[in-house]
Amino acid sequence: MRLFFSLALIGLFTTLSAQDATIIPAPYNPDLDGDGLITVSDVLGVISVFSDEFEPDAIPVTNLSGIYLYNSNLFQANLTYANLSFAQCHDTDFSDANLSNANLFYTSFYSCNLYGVTWTGAYIAGCTGCDCIDSDGDNYCD
Repeated sequence: MRLFFSLALIGLFTTLSAQDATIIPAPYNPDLDGDGLITVSDVLGVISVFSDEFEPDAIPVTNLSGIYLYNSNLFQANLTYANLSFAQCHDTDFSDANLSNANLFYTSFYSCNLYGVTWTGAYIAGCTGCDCIDSDGDNYCD
């Protein structure tokens, strides 16, 4: 009986902590003219850059709500307008990251490197470890 209740509790907590997957769009789209079709004009545009180096753009991930980051490296990450509400960040390097206008509602920055972080406009209600200035007390970094 104890085993049943233990497994039931584990199942309950696992279900409650499950998160929706964030859909990340592909960094390359061969539809150059944006008409929804890959036609001869699109192929000609690709052929003109054939054999050039390909450097994909960064893939933006903006919904990190409830995520647990442990010993991660987000050095110079652009997290503008990112949703980090209820995120648990432990021993993570956020140095020189851009968190302007981010949602940091009840986010924990336990033992994180926050040197040079840009906080302007970030919502910090319940945030622990946020070292931004909120001189007017409106829960937004000034």
